[in-house]
Amino acid sequence: MERKQKKKKPMKRCASARGWYGDTGDVLVFVPEDIYEQHLQAYFASKGIAMRSDGEIALEAEAAWNQQWMIREEFARKVSYWLTCRDCSLSDEQGRACTVQLEPHEKKQVPSISEG
Repeated sequence: MERKQKKKKPMKRCASARGWYGDTGDVLVFVPEDIYEQHLQAYFASKGIAMRSDGEIALEAEAAWNQQWMIREEFARKVSYWLTCRDCSLSDEQGRACTVQLEPHEKKQVPSISEG
C-alpha cells in the first residue's frame, strides 16, 4: 500500500515579527521579511517574471477593465451596425436584419419580466 504524501504547507507571514515562518514537521523555520523578499524576487526572476506589487497589478487590471468597458459601450451605441449585419441567425427569410420600424418619437413599451 502506498503512503500518502503530506501536502506541504506554505510559509506564512507574521507581521508582528516582520518575517515569514514555516514548519517542515521537524523544524520551525523563520526568515526575516527583507531576506524573504530578496529571495522571492530572485525566484520570480528565475521564472522570467518581473515581480510587481499588488497595487501595480491592480492598476493594470483596472486600466484593462476600463478600456474594455469603454469599447463595449462604444459598440453598444452602434445600433445601425445591426441594420447591415449579415449574421444568418439575426436575419429574416430574405437575409435582411430583423428590425421593427417605429413611428417618429414613438416609445415602444417593453414588458417587464413579471408581466411575461
